[in-house]
Amino acid sequence: MKVLNIKEVKKKVISEFHGDTALYQNIIGEIFPSPGFSYFSMWIMTLKPGTDNKRHVHEKGEQFYFILEGHPTVEIGKKRRDAKPWDLFYLPPGVPHRISNNTKEKCIIQGLGISHRNFLERYIYFAKRVIRKIIKI
Repeated sequence: MKVLNIKEVKKKVISEFHGDTALYQNIIGEIFPSPGFSYFSMWIMTLKPGTDNKRHVHEKGEQFYFILEGHPTVEIGKKRRDAKPWDLFYLPPGVPHRISNNTKEKCIIQGLGISHRNFLERYIYFAKRVIRKIIKI
């Protein structure tokens, strides 16, 4: 059995594509192998006050942002919403997006991504199971 305490995973900037202020802890796809999904990934993103992950787009990938802590502003396409803990956002492929922290507290976001659309139904099923377990806690 492999167990990981996510707090022990080093935070790092992953690319200029996502900006140089968002700190990522890559979990699935880097620390753990992808569980049956060729392009499945999971990460924790930390945004310090006044930072963001730079507006960008994934042409061939869906993502979910699950707000764990803080009150970031999420922009998906031309829509913008102030988020709170337990909010879940879906980011469709090809749509520019950004998450910003304009508050005085840090924001922690769990990200789930899949870059191969053929696996979307399996991915949504997995995400719903995880969310159901979290909500029942």
